[in-house]
Amino acid sequence: MRTKTETAKIYDLLFKHFVSKEKDNYMLAHVAHENGFLYASNGHILAKVKMDYPEEREGRTFSVTGSSEKSTVNYEGTIPKKREGDIYIPEEKVKDLIAAAKNTYRTKVDGKKVVVNIGLPETYYGYKICNMTFRAEYLNAAFKLFEIRKEIPKIRISISNVMEMKSDSDDITVLIMPVMCPVKEDDRDFHMLSIQEAIEFKNQPKNIRDLAWYER
Repeated sequence: MRTKTETAKIYDLLFKHFVSKEKDNYMLAHVAHENGFLYASNGHILAKVKMDYPEEREGRTFSVTGSSEKSTVNYEGTIPKKREGDIYIPEEKVKDLIAAAKNTYRTKVDGKKVVVNIGLPETYYGYKICNMTFRAEYLNAAFKLFEIRKEIPKIRISISNVMEMKSDSDDITVLIMPVMCPVKEDDRDFHMLSIQEAIEFKNQPKNIRDLAWYER
């Protein structure tokens, strides 16, 4: 049985978990090829991956069906610069976050998807006290991308609250937008778990359904 090449795995992952599936977000339903990198985003998560690709793909975007057009989205402009006040996550905590996301990325609790609270201070947002959290499904997709290249990312939380994952080689960058999850449980649209709670999340009651990526 033929196994997928690294390149095929990366394209497959980007089309499944990074590009937009929304009909009104057509411009983000593609993988772009710019300056030796692939870019893919749905507006909530963005991937930038160094890749060797044919010269004729430069400056073009491609959909999952193979249709092509000129790239017009400024993906690079969304990546936040390093600034004083950014928060850096220790490597051991990154490894725990990998395990937490892997264990909960397909889980729903009472119809709500899981977000992971990485332990940052509570903040006032939208007239509510909130925890800065990140969707388990996006975290897991990002970690899968680094796993293909056999890397563990370094994680930075920018002062603009965006999570940046980056490889030592700078060949891979992933951005994930946060979910500001209210401290008051009744106000939440997601089910919030700490990193440790997500790692230990095993005894699932009947109202939890494990969803495949294509069911979401």
